[in-house]
Amino acid sequence: MEQSIKNCPNCGAPRTGTICEYCGTVFYDLNYIQAKQSKIEKIKAEINKITFENSLFAVSSCWFPDYRRY
Repeated sequence: MEQSIKNCPNCGAPRTGTICEYCGTVFYDLNYIQAKQSKIEKIKAEINKITFENSLFAVSSCWFPDYRRY
């Protein structure tokens, strides 16, 4: 991912991600946001493929702890 801002405009600290580690300034990188959106769309498509029967099988084959009130 190409970063256009090398240093934080508020404090001058070197930029290492989407949030300044020194002062907390948030950097909005459109490439990062678009990559996250495409991943979310892929996950939503996979969720939409799940049928009712498959979801029942997944839930019935899972282990659930006993519910106890203390």
